Amino acid sequence: MIRLFVFFAAVILSGCSQLDPRGNQEGDGLGLRALQESMSCCGAHDQFPFVPLDEVVEKSVLIDLKAPSYDFATGKSFFAAFELLQTNYPLEITIISAAEESVFVPFLTVLGEDFSDLTNIYPPQIILEGRSISHPQRYVLTITVNSNETHKAKYIVLHTTKNSIETHTLRDLPKDVVAQTGQTMANSKMLLNSDIEHSAIGKIEMSVIGVTSTQLAKESVLDQSDNDSISATNIEKLQTSLTQAEKRNYGLEIIEAVKKGELNEAMRYVMNAQDTDLAQSIFTRAIKAMP
Repeated sequence: MIRLFVFFAAVILSGCSQLDPRGNQEGDGLGLRALQESMSCCGAHDQFPFVPLDEVVEKSVLIDLKAPSYDFATGKSFFAAFELLQTNYPLEITIISAAEESVFVPFLTVLGEDFSDLTNIYPPQIILEGRSISHPQRYVLTITVNSNETHKAKYIVLHTTKNSIETHTLRDLPKDVVAQTGQTMANSKMLLNSDIEHSAIGKIEMSVIGVTSTQLAKESVLDQSDNDSISATNIEKLQTSLTQAEKRNYGLEIIEAVKKGELNEAMRYVMNAQDTDLAQSIFTRAIKAMP
């Protein structure tokens, strides 16, 4: 599977409504009001402002009061549209956002080359992950696009729905939870309450990482030498694909440190980079490219 990783570094959602521990039954009031006041930008799918997505370039989209909206069949929605520059399937799409704010939980519509709907995917659950060396506490939503449904897929559209904003988003604890203090456990219990609303507004980043290793691994026939070869190919591909901006922010140094297992050294480069978010992204992609 291809993973579309979103916000591996710390993410601050812009303009989100705050989490309400009382379980406001009106849902996301800010999101609903914004949708009511927004003007639909397009008359059809082929008029969407599609942003290219390739295997190495990350894209950032801000969903705020000025974001484009469209009258989907499920209700008027804010949306972000992407053109897939590669179409290897199945896809595993991961959407990540900060735990401190309300959560932008998009639905996914897959479009064909003629902009027709191929499939609509609805988020089954969102999981709260504990803080680690590479990311803060965060919400993670994973959606799988089946190859049988999307063999002609060319575009993906992330969007909210009016119904989803009016109701609530279920949240589940992850299987492995890091040690927490009494206060963080109390906060987690509050955040995971099923009565807490989610937001239609937020910031998302998407990038496509990996293809060969994840597809072959599904067959469960690789020996360690095969895995090492694939990982080496992935890490080398990441090195050669760095942009000048990434190189200026210690991209090569971060990748070399990760290859040597010197994660503290890699994080030192991240913290000293001029663009720490970009450096953090390089660090995370390097970690994912390793065995």
